Amino acid sequence: MGFEIAPAAVQGVVNAVKGEATELSDGIDVESLEGDVSAMASAPAPGAAQAVAEFLGHESPVIQSIGNRITACLLGVTTVTNSYTTASDEMLQTVQSKAIASAESGDFSYFGVE
Repeated sequence: MGFEIAPAAVQGVVNAVKGEATELSDGIDVESLEGDVSAMASAPAPGAAQAVAEFLGHESPVIQSIGNRITACLLGVTTVTNSYTTASDEMLQTVQSKAIASAESGDFSYFGVE
């Protein structure tokens, strides 16, 4: 059973996820939201601003963790794809060199043929 990785297709998925991650990050920019919360302090319900500020302070590590996990996934997929491509090239070169050596020597034992 074999499999094949299409690097261009993987890159398309990685780019799409990066775009979505950027949009998500922009939408939940904690620093920007804290500025909005500060502006709420002058609203008729200043307790709401404090509650939102506390919520953001509490959830900030969770938000950071989500970003870190997305980045880790993207780097992992990219690294695996690059490793697969490199390994395929290295295996191809090995097989080609063994085939040339076998052709020259008549020794096909590398290929399991006596």
